[in-house]
Amino acid sequence: MAAPLLATHVTPAHPSSPTSSSNSSTLPSAIPLADGASFVTEQQLSAAMRQSQYRQLCGIQCRVDHGVATLRGHVDSYYLKQMAQERAARVGNLLRVVNLIEVADC
Repeated sequence: MAAPLLATHVTPAHPSSPTSSSNSSTLPSAIPLADGASFVTEQQLSAAMRQSQYRQLCGIQCRVDHGVATLRGHVDSYYLKQMAQERAARVGNLLRVVNLIEVADC
């Protein structure tokens, strides 16, 4: 039996825009951000997954460390893996999303 496929995707949560500041290349060392906002919490990210129309996203484990969200768990399709990643990226202030969700071997 073949081992399950594991694809890892790291995507910026918010693509750089031409209007971004010149300091955008340096990662913040602490929460909160300079403008008074703060990074999204693990609880907020998990709540967003639970509120998804896709039931399998309810079981996704979410971790946030200094603005980097890491998603882990198992889903039945690459479509659902991508939906989890997109949902996380839209939740709030994140620097990037690391998608370590595994897709079931059919």
